[in-house]
Formats: sequence, structure tokens, C-alpha cells
Amino acid sequence: MKNLKCPVCEKDYTTFIDTYISSWNFQEYKLYHCENCSLQWWEPLEIIAEFYEEEVLLAYKYFHAGVRELQAWHKPFFKHFPRDKKGVLLDIGCGDGVFLKEVKKLGFEVWGIDLDKKSIKTAREKFGLMNTYPMFLEEFSQFAEESGLKFDVITFFEVLEHQDNPQNFIKNVKKLLKPNGYIAGTVPNRDRPLVALDRRYANTADFPPHHFLYFNRDSLRFLLRKFNFEDIFFSPVEVNFNSVNTLIELIITMGWSRKLSKMLKNSVIDEGSMPVSSYEKIYGKSKRVKLLRFLKTSRDLMRLLVFLPFSMPLYFLINSKGAQIYFQAKLKE
Repeated sequence: MKNLKCPVCEKDYTTFIDTYISSWNFQEYKLYHCENCSLQWWEPLEIIAEFYEEEVLLAYKYFHAGVRELQAWHKPFFKHFPRDKKGVLLDIGCGDGVFLKEVKKLGFEVWGIDLDKKSIKTAREKFGLMNTYPMFLEEFSQFAEESGLKFDVITFFEVLEHQDNPQNFIKNVKKLLKPNGYIAGTVPNRDRPLVALDRRYANTADFPPHHFLYFNRDSLRFLLRKFNFEDIFFSPVEVNFNSVNTLIELIITMGWSRKLSKMLKNSVIDEGSMPVSSYEKIYGKSKRVKLLRFLKTSRDLMRLLVFLPFSMPLYFLINSKGAQIYFQAKLKE
């Protein structure tokens, strides 16, 4: 197997790990590990904007509808970022602007960019975030340079793992920062417990052409130090309690519990897998719909009671390392 140069440290101390074929574009991707900086990445590295605009993942429908709340990975910023630091903030990959909407309340002047035009439309029309643009970072960097625009803080939550050129990404971030400026963001934690099961059953989006780069704390620290960032701070991003249901689903899909899962699912009529609201539109608030709602509630309660003893230890185990890694750092003078 021919070694490739690492997209972060440019060394060719690489090891082939795995192959994945995308069900979206049927492209074959190969996963490599860098023995020098510990990054893992998929080849070929190529961002495909249409993947997001076509709402391949259900999450992007919520982006475009503007119905999301502040996400778990945003919350460490409000907990850990220095309260005395204010000014002009740029959020790269701002999506529908849910983070910008909240951080604006702290007194920041907020800007945002995203390659998804539909999300930017939502940010502008629903939340009134007019300083948001459907631009790639390189394009916005040129625009900012021509406009004399610099930022005190640049954030990028769940963005770095999507990049096909992480070095250029960080270089452009540096160009946009003021002296002593800060960065903050998150990446999925490659070292989270049961990561293989998580990717297989619960987090199937952790593959290309969605995610290209897999970071742990070592590889992330290497990248930030390489580009002259200091005071690097990491914190685990906890899954919220609502995610216990996801963890229960993960346990259900494990081989040793499939029979029990099937038994529970088959205890409810077929319509139980569909939203009750869909049947209310068809049947009205009939006895059948009331029975369906009761059966669905009963099923969910049964699953909760059966699987909670297994999911709770898993909940605390994942939170001990974090489903994602929150980072913040300061640019050296």
C-alpha cells in the first residue's frame, strides 16, 4: 500500500486502516493513520457542497427550517470562554445561526459563513443575522482582507472534521484574527468509548463525504501548536440526558439484544413506527389514534425500563471522555 502525505504534518509515516464506500455517491474512501501527528483521515479528500444542500442527512432539514436549539457542543463556549473577552466574532460553518443568535446576547458583534446557501437564508430571514454569507472560507478571507475586517474571536463547531485541507483552513483563520485573538470550537472525539459501535449504529454520518478527518486530543494539539496557538484548553462535550434514548437504541442494535428488541417492537402494531400526528391527519382524533398513542407510549416506557440499566453506565462512560472535544486557544503575538 502506497503511503500518502499527512494533510496536517505532511509526513509520509502513514498506515492504511480501513475502506468505506459511500451509499450517497458510491465513492470508495480509504482511511489512513499518521504515525507522526496521530491524525486519521479519509482519501480522497474533497468537500462536496451538494451533499449538504440536498439534505442527504436529516439534520440539514432542521437547519433549513430554523427549528434547532443551541447544541450540546456549543454549550462549553458559554461555560469556559473568558467572560471579559468581547468584540467581533466570526462563526465558520454557522449553519442556521443558532449559536450566533445566542452569543450575540453576550455583547459580541456577530458574523457567520457557511457553504450551505439554504442555512444562510434561514439565518438571515428567521434570526435577522444579516452579516452571514454563503461563502467558502478562502472566499470570505479575501473579502475580509479587502474590507479591512479582522476578528477578536473565530469559532468553528463541528467544522474542522469536514475539511479537505486543514492547513489552509487554519492559515485562513489566522489571517482573519486580530493579534492575541482567540479560536474556539469542537470536533468529534475519535477516542470516545465504543466509537466503532457508535459509527455503525448511532452516528453513521461520521464518514465521508461528510467527515474526512478524525481527531483526538493529541492530533488536535499538534495542529494548533503547529500554527502558533498557545494556552490550548480542552474539555469533553457531554451528551445531554435526552441522548440516553440514542444510547438505548445503540444497545438495542447490539447482537445480544436483537431478539429482545424485536420482541418489543413487534408488541406494537406496524403503525407504531410512524408519527402519531400523521395518523391524526388521516383518521382524526379517533379511538384508533388514541390507542396508537397509548401503545407507542407503552413501548417507549418498556424499552426505557428494560435498557436503562445498561444505557446509564454507557452514558457516564462516554461523558468521561466526551462525545466531542471542545477546544479554545489564543494566537501568539
